[in-house]
Amino acid sequence: MTLSTDITGNEMTYTYDPKGRVLQIKGPKDPTYSLKFAYTLNASGKSFATTDHYDVQNPSNDLQTLTIVNGLGHPVQIKKDIVKYDNGTFDEGVSISGIVTKDKFGRAIKTISSQICYLNEYWF
Repeated sequence: MTLSTDITGNEMTYTYDPKGRVLQIKGPKDPTYSLKFAYTLNASGKSFATTDHYDVQNPSNDLQTLTIVNGLGHPVQIKKDIVKYDNGTFDEGVSISGIVTKDKFGRAIKTISSQICYLNEYWF
């Protein structure tokens, strides 16, 4: 499906890559896109997907989510943009989910707590 129209006539357009994965979704009120997706397999064999959410309040700075997955496609860690307001200033950072290690039956056997890092800290 590359186009859907709701009962009020609003259109959503979808763009896919050659593997059938969604690359972009555009809603009726966003100028060029609502969501953009990128899929990466880096040199160390780690797969991750990045989602950019168009932000109407700050069009030059997308809200970004990075999802790291294992070989089975299960999410291992999720990183999301956040903004902290402190004493009249905004500090942009990332909320990083905890890492869960599972046994061969998919049961959690070890959990590392989530954390928040700001741009003045190392977080990638």
